[in-house]
Amino acid sequence: MTKCSRANVLDRCRLIGLLLNTRRRFSLSLFLLAGSFVTRAAHSYPHPSDGIHSVGPTPLGIVYLVLLGLSVVTAVGMMGMAWKRRTQRCALPLLVLVSLVALLAAASALEALAPSIEDKEFWVNVQYLGYQLIPIAYLAMVFHYLGFQRWLTPGRILLISALPLITMVLAWTNEYHLLMRRDLFIEPVEGLSFLGKTHGPWFSVAVVYSYLVMLCGLSLLIWAGRRTASVFRRQALLLITGTVLPMTWSLAYVLRVPLLPPIDLMPPITAFSQILIAVAILRFRLLEIVPVACHQVIQAMEDGFLVLDDERRVAAINPAAARMLSVLPAGAVGEPANQVLEAFPQVLAPILTEAPPSCVTVSAGTPDRAAHWEVRISALRSERGHPLGQAVILRDVTEQQQGEEVRRAIEARMLQAQKLESLGVMAGGIAHDFNNLLQVILSNTDLIRMALPEDHSTQKLLQGILQSTERAASLAGQMLAYSGKGRFTLELLDPARLVSGMADLLRSLASKKVVLALEISTDLPSIHADVAQIRQLVVSLVSNAAEAIGEREGTITLQLAQVHATRQLLAPLHQSGELPEGDYLALTIIDDGCGMDEATQARVFEPFFTTKFTGRGLGLAAALGIMHAHRGAIGIKSAPGRGTTVTILLPGVGVSPPAREAGIPLHGERQTSGTILVIDDEAGVRDTAMMALRSYGYRVLAASDGLEGIHLFRAHQEEIDAVLLDLAMPRMSGEEVLPALRAIRWDVPIVLTSGYPEEEALRRFAGKELSGFLQKPYRPHLLAAQLGTLLARATRRPVAVAHTDEGEQPHE
Repeated sequence: MTKCSRANVLDRCRLIGLLLNTRRRFSLSLFLLAGSFVTRAAHSYPHPSDGIHSVGPTPLGIVYLVLLGLSVVTAVGMMGMAWKRRTQRCALPLLVLVSLVALLAAASALEALAPSIEDKEFWVNVQYLGYQLIPIAYLAMVFHYLGFQRWLTPGRILLISALPLITMVLAWTNEYHLLMRRDLFIEPVEGLSFLGKTHGPWFSVAVVYSYLVMLCGLSLLIWAGRRTASVFRRQALLLITGTVLPMTWSLAYVLRVPLLPPIDLMPPITAFSQILIAVAILRFRLLEIVPVACHQVIQAMEDGFLVLDDERRVAAINPAAARMLSVLPAGAVGEPANQVLEAFPQVLAPILTEAPPSCVTVSAGTPDRAAHWEVRISALRSERGHPLGQAVILRDVTEQQQGEEVRRAIEARMLQAQKLESLGVMAGGIAHDFNNLLQVILSNTDLIRMALPEDHSTQKLLQGILQSTERAASLAGQMLAYSGKGRFTLELLDPARLVSGMADLLRSLASKKVVLALEISTDLPSIHADVAQIRQLVVSLVSNAAEAIGEREGTITLQLAQVHATRQLLAPLHQSGELPEGDYLALTIIDDGCGMDEATQARVFEPFFTTKFTGRGLGLAAALGIMHAHRGAIGIKSAPGRGTTVTILLPGVGVSPPAREAGIPLHGERQTSGTILVIDDEAGVRDTAMMALRSYGYRVLAASDGLEGIHLFRAHQEEIDAVLLDLAMPRMSGEEVLPALRAIRWDVPIVLTSGYPEEEALRRFAGKELSGFLQKPYRPHLLAAQLGTLLARATRRPVAVAHTDEGEQPHE
């Protein structure tokens, strides 16, 4: 082909490009350019001066030219794809690579069409740009693809490229040293003509170096392909195939392997390798960073992640999942899910269902360690909706589950404590009002008995009323004990001696078939407690145990020991506030009776709740109140058919007992005359107190509330010898009335009365002077006795001082 013909072809290509004038159709112009080369070669005849005696390309020659043209078109298309993705991983090295492949294919075609040795040598030198730089660009692309791009510093790239650059310089200056080629001639092949030559010594060096660089990149791809996830393994496989094909053909052509075509088909084969790379881009998203980022995120996830294919085989598994399932990642990939998850059937079950749940929590623990996993299953589908497999996420939620269980337990205990506290407030209020009613009944009954002769027939009936009233007062006392406001007299007790002394009593509570076993440790600490309340507590619990066993054979074990209570031990117990860790006296009562279910256990401490036909439901309720008053704790563990264990913790002497004011002793001389002011809002209580005091010779003034009582006291302060003051009243309570009375006259004896026990009343009046206390219901003779003792002990009041014009004058 002459220079003129080549110029015509180039002009034709430029004209077509201008007509199309679009970047998308530029590849078509290049295809037409390749067609022009083929057409021109097929219809041109060699000149005699060319020394070529062919009459035109053979069919194989035409195929060769077509393949070269397609190679150029393919490379240009790849360049466009790489340019559009130039911000993504390894896109720029790929752009350089396909540009060099396009240059190689175009130079090969132009060599075949060149008319002279000089032209063909020019295009051979251009081909060296591709042959020498393609391995460098390929290695750079592999490094970027595998994430090793930081290793490719400018200095290292220059070092790797040094020998190829020398080779290209030697190729272009070959006529001066003949290190690359010598003995040039035109070699006709299949109707085409190529540059024939004898290779120089440097040619072998350049070829070996190029293959070493390519083998380096190929080895890295093979290494990564065996260690990566399935989607990246397919990418690597396509890249490996696209590398091996041109390398193998080129090596075979250089070694002149027999049975190969006489034409070097490496440029077309390189174009085929570009098609494989295009598939990797379009089908497996080689240049998109999202799969890579997703893969790195999945590998770094703390949650386990598995990918199952449509046959439920493990396609991918991250290190967290391998650790949770106790498998090796390499050994799990490709194996059926039922084998990999064989030790975890709870996880496998939802995966194998026809419609897997999106999220389920399973227990995946071992006998040594409890574990809870949250299993999330997502279906994987193609763009057309065809099922591809499943993505499974395993999240260890053991700590969250345990924390949730602890939170629910704490909330349940708080709700139970609030419920019991509310019931306690209600029970205390009822008991207080009940005691006011009993006070009226008791006082009136006593007054009637006092008014009648001792041998009167009505005395027996009145005695029955008194006994029933006292039993009702005892019931009210149990209600106050449940509310933690019972009557307590704390003293230092030896628990071992106390329980041992009750052995005979406790044995009498159960049938003869029941064995009572006492297990009392030595060196037990002393406790500050109310002996009567502790006795009531032990009797009530042993009685409940005996009733649970009934008439059959059984055992009740009562244990006394010193224990160190930790937070874990204290947590499930009903406590008075939050008890500190430390040493406590533990009283444990164990029976092998019928036991209780959880619903019954949740209500055993409620007042009036009972499972017995004749029960009143105040035994355990009172026990809870006693424990609260003693700053202790109580807990129950039971199951139907497995008996019941009741545990009580009492603070030892190392723990301060509840503060308590001393009561007023009733002894000494008594006085039965004087004026008493009664302040009480309950008309019945007020009237019976007035009648009782009058019957003992006292003069009585009465007020229906605190405000009236203050006015009455101010008006009669000189004649009032004592005040009987109720605690709970409307308008002004006893707590408010007391300081007002003391402000008027500080030395007047004041006796407080209340339906609440003495300890509760004195706690409210801490720091205030009280002369005495009577808990309702009280007997009239006790009221008279306490007032008589107080009045007898009272000293003479100081003489009042009147202010006159003559000065201060004393007067009575």
